[in-house]
Amino acid sequence: MELSVLLAEQIVVIFLMMAIGYVIVKIRLFKTEDSSVLSNLVVYICFTCVIINSFQIELTARTAKGLLLAVAAAAAAHAFMLLAVWILEKPLRLNSIEKVSIIYTNAGYLVIPLVSAVLGEEWVFYTTAFLLVQNLLT
Repeated sequence: MELSVLLAEQIVVIFLMMAIGYVIVKIRLFKTEDSSVLSNLVVYICFTCVIINSFQIELTARTAKGLLLAVAAAAAAHAFMLLAVWILEKPLRLNSIEKVSIIYTNAGYLVIPLVSAVLGEEWVFYTTAFLLVQNLLT
């Protein structure tokens, strides 16, 4: 399947999850305040489980080298984003929320399912490097 179709499918899934969340709050099954608990559950429990599951592969010299390369690339990407925010902060008058949004993306929600669908589960192992660096920085 084409990459753009897979990306569109993942975006539709995210919008469906948002719609379900909206409906659940509207019918008062959950309160708006519950969102922080659910966010923490996803970030600290679900993502941790995804990362642990992705590491259930045979560790070889090749996979270890690939993971180190992915961590280095993720660190470089975050360093670039930090530098970009530092340079653009004053000219664009970025507030703290805008700065954090530039540096710390929510790429895991879309990237992990997309990588899994396009490249297969074994490649999620390398994708988690970005989330690992991001979580260490946050």
